[in-house]
Amino acid sequence: MTNFINRLRDGENIVLWIGDILGKLMGYPSKRELAKLIYEDLDKYSKLEVTDTNSLAEVCQVYLDSVTGSKLKLLNKLKNSYSNTRATSDLLYLFPKSPFIDAVVTTNFDTLIENSYGPDIFKVDIQNEGEVESDLPRLYKINGDFEHMDKMLVTKQDFRKLKLLTLYSPLFENLKRELKGKLLLFIGYDLEDPDTREILSFVYNKLGDSKPNAYFVTSSSIINTETINWLNSNEIKLLKQNEIEFLNELKKYLIEKQHIFETTDTPQELSVKKKFR
Repeated sequence: MTNFINRLRDGENIVLWIGDILGKLMGYPSKRELAKLIYEDLDKYSKLEVTDTNSLAEVCQVYLDSVTGSKLKLLNKLKNSYSNTRATSDLLYLFPKSPFIDAVVTTNFDTLIENSYGPDIFKVDIQNEGEVESDLPRLYKINGDFEHMDKMLVTKQDFRKLKLLTLYSPLFENLKRELKGKLLLFIGYDLEDPDTREILSFVYNKLGDSKPNAYFVTSSSIINTETINWLNSNEIKLLKQNEIEFLNELKKYLIEKQHIFETTDTPQELSVKKKFR
């Protein structure tokens, strides 16, 4: 964690990229679990069409192509997997209060971050048109959520539309501006999930040559060559540490840093600009 902390000392604010590890701990299903749920609905012939059972997008596409069910039925089935959970996380509670966290990005469908932050965060998704302006830290839900089910990215066809339709452009232009000059922290992501790699590759391609400083935290002891190559090609540094331990250490460091910040700066300097335009 030392290199990451040194970056913080250099004055770069953080954009947190939160995967599904926290949600899973709080009772939400992971993308792999959702893929398995939909896969079990397929008949034996349709199952043969699935080349990667870990890919929710592929399994959902086969579900529709095989006329196992409609898109609405599929979305409601996914939604029902979350219906009995409204979790919060004490680990996340500090982050919207910290002047050093500018934004949170997630590919999750759950509402863990919104539940934990309450009114202290501004959600940015496909519904936002034009540039975002908010004094609050921003939450980018780049795969959408059940609030606007018709815009969610759940099938291979949805991912193709993402790359072709201008409908999605404002969201990713806002995200591109958000990431400029920031320190990125990826935590709780499964890069062996092809859907995760695809959406993150799409975002990184949007950034072009101006790739920000970034770290990927994982407790996994075995990381395949494809994942290592993807991280290296995008200049993302690997930190092997338990994700929850890392978040606890980061939380402790930010509390200490904020205390120093509040006791040494003038009142004028304490008004940290969170506005993003």
